Amino acid sequence: MSTDLVIAELVGALRHMFGADEYWVPYVWAQRKFRDDNYHMQSQGLLEDMFYDTFGHFLHKTVAGAVLNRRSGSESWDYRYRNEGFSHKEASEPRFTAVWQPGEGQGNATPKYSTWTFEHHVVLSFFPMVVRASLTWTHPARSGAPRTNVIQPTLLTNAALQRSAASKRITRPIILICSNSVGRVTVDHVLSIDEWRSETFRSIRGRLLGKTPASVSLWLTHASKRLASTGFSWHSDGPGLQLAIADDPLRPGIYILPKASLVDVPMQSNNKAHFPSTDFVRSQMQNATTDNRFIPVPMWPDIFADTTPPNLYQQMRQEYDSFFRARDAQ
Repeated sequence: MSTDLVIAELVGALRHMFGADEYWVPYVWAQRKFRDDNYHMQSQGLLEDMFYDTFGHFLHKTVAGAVLNRRSGSESWDYRYRNEGFSHKEASEPRFTAVWQPGEGQGNATPKYSTWTFEHHVVLSFFPMVVRASLTWTHPARSGAPRTNVIQPTLLTNAALQRSAASKRITRPIILICSNSVGRVTVDHVLSIDEWRSETFRSIRGRLLGKTPASVSLWLTHASKRLASTGFSWHSDGPGLQLAIADDPLRPGIYILPKASLVDVPMQSNNKAHFPSTDFVRSQMQNATTDNRFIPVPMWPDIFADTTPPNLYQQMRQEYDSFFRARDAQ
């Protein structure tokens, strides 16, 4: 099977998996749980394990003959699928490590390696706190043509929203933007923090897009002076109010970056590692979206995640009890 076909099959399998609640929701919950309670590098390791276990379970149950092989020692890939190696990266911003070796000179800012060629395809699991995007809003004028303005507010994902709410930094109403694709969407609801928390999973899913998970689910935070200067109204009961995402933000989800596009990549460095520039990674992620190598993973279910750290003893205890339970009578 050619590399292109393997990547296409991988993308299809991941889309199928994240379209099923029993895989999508636990994976999103893990993003919040592990990131909130663990040191950055430790959370990356836990989330990589979560991806491998989730996807491996899905393949075993649904895709005949497909196996996700995990590295067992010094292999440079993290897992193999159809004999293609993949390096897994977890990120909350458009950046990932090429090699864990510090740079040189003052502040370790001079790369020891000016370029780096990646040996394997990269699977980038991207779950940002803040999404950078411009919005246009249109509202029918009382007379004459509709008014249209461009605003650049802060767009938060649910995890960032929860942190802001917990620290009392968000007290005003906020708007939930949801759409199956980037583009013009109608504002249906203005929800306060308390109203959002009072919703159930099913009721919020019904508010969004019925049975279809939204590809875009972002919170537009209140910035009264900046928005008031454009005449923006927070009330969604007025007919014709529309919002449009003016540019294509880097949405939460899985981005597949082929190794053919990761050859002689210019490096930057710090006191820990070498890595491509944010602009380079952003361009690769945008290419993945254009070339059908992006799997959207909506983050809104993370509001329902239990923020208690995972009980590792309980998991091991279940294995212990299973190992020593009495054997069935013959």
